[in-house]
Parts: sequence; structure tokens; C-alpha cells
Amino acid sequence: MSSSDSPVRPSLPSAVPSYSSLPLADEQRLEYTPRSWEIGLGDHTSTYSRYWRSAIVALSAQAPGAVLPVYGRGDTIEGELCLTERAGVQRIEVQLFGLMTAALMNNGKTETVVAQRQRVVWEARAGNTEVSKCPSTVAFALQFPQTYVDKRDDHRRSLPPTFEAIFTRLPMLTATCAYKLRISVTRLKRRSLIGSGERSKMYELPLLYRPRNRPARPCMRSASLSSSLKSQPEEWTQIVKTMNAKDDKGLPSLYCNVFLPSVQVYYVRDSIPIHVQVAGPVSSFREFMPSLYPTDDNQVDDAVNADKADRRRRLSSIFRGASQGVENSNTDSPLNWRSKLFSSADTFPQAEVGASPLLVRQHAQQQAFAGQPGSAGRSPSIRVSIMRQVYAEVNGVKTWRMLTLGQGTVTQLSPPPYDVPCIPNDVVAIDWEGDVRCQDLTSTVGFNNGHVTVVDFLALSIIPASGALQTVRFAHPIRLVTDPWSDSAVHPLDR
Repeated sequence: MSSSDSPVRPSLPSAVPSYSSLPLADEQRLEYTPRSWEIGLGDHTSTYSRYWRSAIVALSAQAPGAVLPVYGRGDTIEGELCLTERAGVQRIEVQLFGLMTAALMNNGKTETVVAQRQRVVWEARAGNTEVSKCPSTVAFALQFPQTYVDKRDDHRRSLPPTFEAIFTRLPMLTATCAYKLRISVTRLKRRSLIGSGERSKMYELPLLYRPRNRPARPCMRSASLSSSLKSQPEEWTQIVKTMNAKDDKGLPSLYCNVFLPSVQVYYVRDSIPIHVQVAGPVSSFREFMPSLYPTDDNQVDDAVNADKADRRRRLSSIFRGASQGVENSNTDSPLNWRSKLFSSADTFPQAEVGASPLLVRQHAQQQAFAGQPGSAGRSPSIRVSIMRQVYAEVNGVKTWRMLTLGQGTVTQLSPPPYDVPCIPNDVVAIDWEGDVRCQDLTSTVGFNNGHVTVVDFLALSIIPASGALQTVRFAHPIRLVTDPWSDSAVHPLDR
């Protein structure tokens, strides 16, 4: 190829163009994520200081009064080191170190290094006969990695947050993920009979790593389920569980319907609304809630002769609201009345409910939902809580523990659906509503790094008043996040 046929290469600029977070006149922002202080999560313009006898470390961009410095996903540790004694200093090195540890009694422990970055921020000039004098203040910057490579299987995983869980039940299990800022100061030893050399002094400062996440959309905050079920059915998830009778009782089953916000992702400080409805024949309700329904034969005979419309009039608000617009059917089976009560799967999102994938044994749920029949055996008990499961694999042995993050309360809606005797085959429904939230000390959310996994779920138990019906217990997986949902998607300068 001749020189004339060679392709013409474009000329490159002599200098790298400058970049700015502010758009030019012919540019616009496509997406904006507000900072934590912009959505009311605190100001991060203060300085965190840690003092030693011979050194001071000051870290910028921290919240006022912080107990420990806190960093998010991809944040940079920016600070300064001040030395009170600078004589003989040869090198100053800064290191970010993160270690995940899982220990099981009588089985040893497993350690995984999740972060290890280091940088020499000052070093004496080589070749000088006289020792260079270290400055009184040395600035440094070190960025958190967002991922790490697990050496066990060569998988790249997200950096886990700071975490600590200690379970004293035998065999004892501990799982921790800790991050430290290490500053090493190397000095020349003073001349002595045994010779000269270097000695290092290590300063360690614990760090809290909390990567931020927020829900994709807000949690439903309707005053009542009936007011939003028909207008916004996509905002709710319906869970249906069956309460069967004991083998020797022969009673029809009751259907327990639970409504949760369909977003399934919640801010760790949010209150999660919950609505519970138990529906079924009166004959089974007499065992579920004996205090509301008569069992005397004369009263039941009188009720049979009563006007049918009066006997069926006051269903709960959810039963009436959800059944409007559904075509009638000639079949009177429990499955048919349940299809009338709730919309079809095409108009109302269904959710397959079961234990978390890590609940590999049945007795795990028994630990999470320990409960007894209601007071004096006359009222049912409904208990709701947020549970956390910590799964660990230590030297090939897999184990898990559970703990309670928060307890909720539910109250029965009034008035009750009936105040007159009912015939045994009548279908009735009773509703409860309430909410559940995590304790204020909860700050860590779930994660999975291979040999330590933390998952959260909402646990519900419905305990009948008598022993003729079986208790309903189930767990529904949820995800907790560090930040609330915010609609501040517009940059302040774009408003």
C-alpha cells in the first residue's frame, strides 16, 4: 500500500478536555440521584477525628456527632494524618482492609478478604544521605471497591455491608464483616549496639460500610384496603393460605387472605401495612372464634327461619368491596366463594408464598412463630413480625440462625360481621389490619456473599381459639433498604 492510500487519522486534541457535573448549554441531565442529606437523612459536611498519643486522623464528609465514620457504595475515604513526632519518618502507608468471618463452635472459622487496597502517601527520597523531613500534615484518599473476587469459586460479588451477628445458642455461631482503615508509619531505629533498622507503628480505625439502596416506588399508604383495592389493585399483593381442621374434626376449611404492599421493598424505618381476612363457613368459625358465634341448637334453628337477606347482610367491608362486579355462579363450593371475594389473577397480582429458600427445615418456622391459643381459649391470636435469617457455611458445614427485627400489631375491624345467629353453612369473614416495623437499632440490610447470607422476611401466624383447627404459619420474603423512596429526581439547579 502506498503512502497515499493510507487512511487519514483524525487529529487528537493536545490536552484532555475538562469535565464537569454541570451540563453545558446544549446538554441536559438524563438521571439524577439525590444525596442522603437532600432527602432528610442528615448533613455530611462535618469532620470525624480520632486521636492517638502520637498521631491524629481527620476524615471529612461525615455526619455531626458520628460514632464511627460511615461510607457508601464507591465512596472515597478522604482525610489527613497529623504526626506529633516527625523525626525519622521514612514512609507513610494507608490501607483499606475488609474481612468477612464466620465461626461455628467445634468447627473452626472461615475468613474471606473482601477489600484490600493500599497506597503509599509519603516516602522519604531515596539516595539522600540525610533523612527527609516528613511534613506535619499528610493528606490521603482511598476509594472503596464496589466488588471483590471470591477466591473460593472465582465469582465476582458485591461488597457486603458492615455486619455483626452473634448467636449464643449451642453450637455458637458468629458472623461478622468488618472494615478498617490502617495507617502504617515507618521510622528509622536509633543507632544501638544491635544495629539500626526500621520500625513501624500501626494505627487502626474501624469504618462502617453501608451501601445505599432505595425502593423503586413508594409503599402504599391508604387509610383502608377497601378504598384502594378496586382503584389500585396493582398496589397490593394477595396471599391465600388454608386453615384446615384436625383430622378427627371433619370441619370445613377456613381461608386466610393476607394483603401486603406489592412493592416488596421497604425502607428499614418504614411501617409495613398489613391486612388479614379470615373467611369461611360459620361451623368452622365457631371453633376459630367461639366468642362471636352461638352454638345453641335452638338459636341455630331460629336463625334458619330468619330472612336470608338479614342473615347475610353485614359482611366485612373487604368482602363487599372486592366482590362487586364479579359475576354470580351456581356453584357454592369454597373455591367459588373465594373467587367471588377476590379478583382474578388477571386483575389482581397473585404471589406464591412460602418460606425463604434458606428455610430448609420445617422446625425453623416453629422457632419463628412460637404461639399459643388466644386468651382463655376464646379469641384467636394473630401475630406478625419481621424476621432475619443468617446463613453461614463454615468449613463445609452449613448452618443458620434466626432473629426478630421487629414485632407488629393487628386489630380487629369493627363492627363484627354478624351480631345474630348464623346457620352452619353461611360464609362469613372477619378482618384485621395493622402494621409492623423494624426496631430502631436495625441498620444493616440483607446481602449474599457466598458463605454468609442474610435474608429478611415477614412472618405471620394465625392461631385459632380452639384446638379443632390447625395454626397457619408462613413466611413471605421481603427486602429492606437503607434509604426511603424519594420523588426528588430533579437536580436543584434544574428546578
